[in-house]
Amino acid sequence: MAETQRPNRREHELSGERTTLESFLDDYRDIVVRKVSGLSDTDARRSLVASSTTVGGLIKHLRWAEYGWFAQLLQEQNDDNRRTDDR
Repeated sequence: MAETQRPNRREHELSGERTTLESFLDDYRDIVVRKVSGLSDTDARRSLVASSTTVGGLIKHLRWAEYGWFAQLLQEQNDDNRRTDDR
């Protein structure tokens, strides 16, 4: 089994809560991308637990959660956040 590598942290000069939050989000996005890199579409859609949770579903959830918090709440955009595709 390959040794787990510590993620390469982006270098940010932290100056304020918003910058700190964005820095953490950048790091976590990088971690998620590394974790799913090389995963086939079939594997991303495969459920490995008793629920219908999949890796692809988790990625989709992260995208919508970030959109909801940043675009709608913090930037006060009032556009329609409903999904246009089937789940």
